[in-house]
Amino acid sequence: MKYLIVFIILVFPLNIIAQEDLNLEKCLQAAVENHPRAGDKELMESISGNNILNVNSKWKPEVNLNGQFTYQSDVIDIGDMAIVGFPLAPQDQYKLYFDLKQTFYDGGRIKQQKVIEEISMKSGLKQLESEIETVKADVIEMYYNILQLQEGIDIQSLMMTLLEEKEAIIFTGIENGVMMESDLSLLEIEILQIEQEKRSSELQKNAIIYVLSGKCNLEMNENTVFTQSNLAFKVSELNRRELEFFQSQKELLDATMVIKEKNRLPVLYGFGQLGYGNPGLNMLSDEFDTYYYVGAGLKWNLWDWKDTRREKENLVYQNNLIDNKKLEFEQNVRDALINQQSVIQSHEENITSLKILLEKRMGIVKTYESQLREGTIKTIDYLSVVNEEKIARIKLLNENISLQKAIAKYNYLNGEL
Repeated sequence: MKYLIVFIILVFPLNIIAQEDLNLEKCLQAAVENHPRAGDKELMESISGNNILNVNSKWKPEVNLNGQFTYQSDVIDIGDMAIVGFPLAPQDQYKLYFDLKQTFYDGGRIKQQKVIEEISMKSGLKQLESEIETVKADVIEMYYNILQLQEGIDIQSLMMTLLEEKEAIIFTGIENGVMMESDLSLLEIEILQIEQEKRSSELQKNAIIYVLSGKCNLEMNENTVFTQSNLAFKVSELNRRELEFFQSQKELLDATMVIKEKNRLPVLYGFGQLGYGNPGLNMLSDEFDTYYYVGAGLKWNLWDWKDTRREKENLVYQNNLIDNKKLEFEQNVRDALINQQSVIQSHEENITSLKILLEKRMGIVKTYESQLREGTIKTIDYLSVVNEEKIARIKLLNENISLQKAIAKYNYLNGEL
């Protein structure tokens, strides 16, 4: 027997002997960290890193290898105009050469492209974070549903214990002739009904636990203790990640506006060609030869038919569109917060009323319990007031949990959870 106990402890140390408590904050954090798209952040950073390396490469020399073969139907022929014999250029020409180009000055375009890439990644990450955090609404709903079901299960267990204790009173009443067998049957039926309700609640609770466990990637079972978080209700400024996303999009438009202006500045570059062909640079030679040439260039678009001006106007329009989306988002969230405030107030008022109601119900049950013991009332009368007390208890507990859920939803809407 001793070895069996040791075996059980070794095999089931976590799930049976020491079950870790869970709270809402831990579940929310785990759901965000284990979201299917949580790994997108690392991928986006890798993509952005490669893009910045590509932008930096624009400062490096551009080298292209080219090959060319042509056949011309005619070539330059000086003929009789030449004082001495003049060679003819070949009609078939071959060329293999390197083209080189090096930017010296670009007006700050490359530097600004890096700024745009960094802001673009920041904006993408803000959007990703806001999309991932929507999972919090589901977690809040499931977590408090589990709490409500658990409270209901506890009350049902308590009521079953109380009713089972009353069986002895009824047995005594039957023996003394003040109660009938039907009184015992009514009590047993009530116990069975509560037992069925409890089983149904347990099945619902376990189903929600299974889903929540998958979302959070945390080990949970029917023995897991879900604790209540005493969340504080406070009115504060909106702190949603969506607002940071809108701001980053405006910053991206500002950076794009800057590069539009830089695109009007001149570009200075060097170029060259190194090759081998027939002919080389001497077009009248009919021999293979190496050749090269180098130079510097200037490119400056002095007139773009107001294309840049219109592009900058479009950026201003896009900036206004973002402002409108931000205003719409803020208005929708504020409307939801106002509605949630009324829900919180309603639960607070209900809790005050239900506390008074429960105290009265408990007093009635005590009175009926004494009368049942004395045999002056029927069992069905006693069961009726016990059910009323049970309903009052469940309502009060549900209101307390619903209040915490409403506060959690408010804090989530406000960006504080």
